[in-house]
Amino acid sequence: MKKRRSLLARILMLTVSLLVVAEIVSRIAGAPILPPNSDFIEAQEWRYVDWIDRDPEVFWKYRRSQVIDNNFMKPGRYTINNQGYRGLDFKNEKAVGVTRIVCFGESSTFGLGVSDADTWTRQMENKLNQLDPQKRRWEVLNLGVTNYSTLQGIRLARTELPRLNPDIVLTCFSWADHQPSADGVPDDRVNAGTGFSVTVGNLLNRLAAYRSLRAVVATIFPPEPPSSAIPGFDQRRVPSTDYAENIERLMREATARGARAVTVTSPISWPPPGMTDTSGVFHVHHRYRRLARFGAIAGGGEFVELANAFDQHARFYDNTREENQLFNAQGHAFAGEFLARYLLGDSVIVARYGSQMYTEGR
Repeated sequence: MKKRRSLLARILMLTVSLLVVAEIVSRIAGAPILPPNSDFIEAQEWRYVDWIDRDPEVFWKYRRSQVIDNNFMKPGRYTINNQGYRGLDFKNEKAVGVTRIVCFGESSTFGLGVSDADTWTRQMENKLNQLDPQKRRWEVLNLGVTNYSTLQGIRLARTELPRLNPDIVLTCFSWADHQPSADGVPDDRVNAGTGFSVTVGNLLNRLAAYRSLRAVVATIFPPEPPSSAIPGFDQRRVPSTDYAENIERLMREATARGARAVTVTSPISWPPPGMTDTSGVFHVHHRYRRLARFGAIAGGGEFVELANAFDQHARFYDNTREENQLFNAQGHAFAGEFLARYLLGDSVIVARYGSQMYTEGR
């Protein structure tokens, strides 16, 4: 019996030693990002496990208190604060005398491709504090997450609005919503896993050896890529009718908490200057913009056509052939000041690009 226990102990020690060596070697070699997943076609956040964890409710979240500076979707340096969002650390409790704005959105709100200081949310905060004739103190919290759809935005808002108690809620969604869905499965039918399985998976993904093994397996047995063409269906991550309803729900979530609710269109309307729309994606984008207006009306919020204000500004884009859904630091600066002036009641901007919406029965 003792010999058997001794043999088992040696086998266990050898196994542990091999795993430790494999982990060390994998870390020295550089742990790869995970192979493409089949649950989404364009949104591939689950691959970047150095920075992002799976979540059973909102699909993915950024890890708290980190700086992303390599091996990411788009080169840059991205500060993730103590709450798991882009920007400076903040507290749950709003300081006395501060007007708090909470911004929900996708990659353009997150600020993919620009520095922390250049995001339009930071620029908007700076301009509000500079331009407000009443000299109020403004705080803008950027809760935008790359490739988030309105479905994820609703789920996030229901958790965060009661906690953060904002005075204004500003939402900016579109591009992620009308991304093609994988095999015709929309966001509301995606199964991200149970809480336990997600937690175990996140822990395993932090092991370089495990990630390397997954990469090898995917090379030997490559997974079949998902289809993006399902005839007869609105094969978007969030079908168009659901998108309008989700915008309405976001507005209602905000107004139910006594906040001023504002829907902003993604700051790109038709193809950026110098680009021709051969894929039809901008036609779809335009349709979703109009639906955002309907959703804002139904939800009793305000609607701002930031996209129209961006028309014919070639300087807002670095290379439209390579990237036509994101804009540069100049574009962020423009958006930040534009929205600050709108919120402060600039009569020209309100009259030309914004509209105060009505509530039901009003």
